[in-house]
Amino acid sequence: MGCAQKNRNPRSSTAAGLSAVLFRLSLGVMAPAIGAVLPAIVPVVAIAQTPPLDRDVASIIAQNKMGQAEVGVSIIDVDTGDVIAGINERKRLAPASNLKVLTTGAAAIVLGKDWQFTTEIHVQGDRVIIIGSGDPALGDPELLKEQGISADEFLKRLVEPLAAAGVTGIREIVVDDRAFDRDMIHPTWPKNQLSRWYCAPVSGVNFHTNIVEVWPRPAGVGEPATFRKSPDAPWIEIVNRTRTVGGRGTTAIGLDRDGSGSSFVLSGTILSAPQEPISATIADPAIVFGRLIGERIAASASMAARDATGAPVPINVRLATPEERWDFKEPAVVIVQTPLAPILRRCNVDSYNLYAEALIKAIGHKVTGQPGSWANGAAVIRMQVAKLLGPDAGELVIVDGSGMSAENDVAPSLLARWLATIARDKDIGSMFVDSLPMPGEGTLARRFSKRPKGITIHAKSGFIRGVQCLSGYITSDESGRRLAFSVMVNKLELAQGSAKELHEDIVRKAAEWMERQPTRRTKLGG
Repeated sequence: MGCAQKNRNPRSSTAAGLSAVLFRLSLGVMAPAIGAVLPAIVPVVAIAQTPPLDRDVASIIAQNKMGQAEVGVSIIDVDTGDVIAGINERKRLAPASNLKVLTTGAAAIVLGKDWQFTTEIHVQGDRVIIIGSGDPALGDPELLKEQGISADEFLKRLVEPLAAAGVTGIREIVVDDRAFDRDMIHPTWPKNQLSRWYCAPVSGVNFHTNIVEVWPRPAGVGEPATFRKSPDAPWIEIVNRTRTVGGRGTTAIGLDRDGSGSSFVLSGTILSAPQEPISATIADPAIVFGRLIGERIAASASMAARDATGAPVPINVRLATPEERWDFKEPAVVIVQTPLAPILRRCNVDSYNLYAEALIKAIGHKVTGQPGSWANGAAVIRMQVAKLLGPDAGELVIVDGSGMSAENDVAPSLLARWLATIARDKDIGSMFVDSLPMPGEGTLARRFSKRPKGITIHAKSGFIRGVQCLSGYITSDESGRRLAFSVMVNKLELAQGSAKELHEDIVRKAAEWMERQPTRRTKLGG
């Protein structure tokens, strides 16, 4: 499982930032093309010295009873590049969701801070053409909740401009998802978890984070639960195999895909309504989105094509073919744009895997001009690591963007140096640091209850089976001095202690050390 898996439906901590732009619909105005932005970044080069915290960190590892677990630690002074601690720092370990700091950092560099995911809706003759860029925030249910609207209302807002523009006679909807390839499920993700939201398919046109949500409610004892669903469409079928229980019964409800189509099975027992919806992934998100738009066009008295009897003609929904090219004479009727900064926040604060996978494919598409894929996106990340950290950065294995795969491998020193280097960049550094959660929010909501005063922590957690990692920044509120760190633990089944306690003990020790230093040192290159 990935680090965002501890909550079935993590509440977004970034919705306020996205809500201001979620419905920025431009009518009849094309979004300007944005070129590649590759800011120059001065690499941080570690100065040869005896790391001052090695002995303390080694003692903390022993005290936390890590046993035969594999532990790697790297702590670096952001300003100078000094290595503050290095224990197994060059050992390649599975990063889990700590991989997201590589994905989001590379996205910030390659796409540029002003870049936006853009979804366009065009009309050409009797066709509506939807062109996606892989925006993972399009119709994100958590963001819609913050807006106080439903998925149905969001879809209505997308279709209304078409009617206002006088669109008529629509017979077909073409969904152009070719910004990304159509390999939507990574082959190394756990096969028995593909219905879970954290394994959602990744498409060039995403909608509603590619999940269906169901809110079950108890009925009479012995009867099936009642429920509502979102998105709500008759062809999204929920096979109800639930049973309402009473007395000492419990609520244990699950939702799973029934095959590869739009049929789902809701099963289990229900005593009381869950506080959060039950969710499962949708197999073909681009087609589902096209069908949802098509339904609303067909229901319009003016927009749908009609036969000789006046009855509406069924609207065909399909994906764009590989050879299709568009030559639009008119601008898009609807444009939806989502800026990069809140995308990074949703990805890192809530550790939302779909966002990370959309980012890795987006940078692959940006650099190569080909459909974004895990292969070309990973190649772009490796290229940026080599460019920023140099040839001695160490080997790096990247197979997906979120860290969901257990086949990713990265060394703590590489993560810490990467974090230190990006934090120093004048264009994207602040945006990137701010994209990481602080204690009390997102995946750090219940962490660091005890921490030194005058210290700010931004950090990304990571968890899959046998792996717990934490990487980020420790910043002095008074001096502004900052450390970048990575604490990675693998093979947890061989440890008796708690990896989370280990993370926090090491971060506290580093913070105490930093606050004891007499002055802030001179920046490299500054």
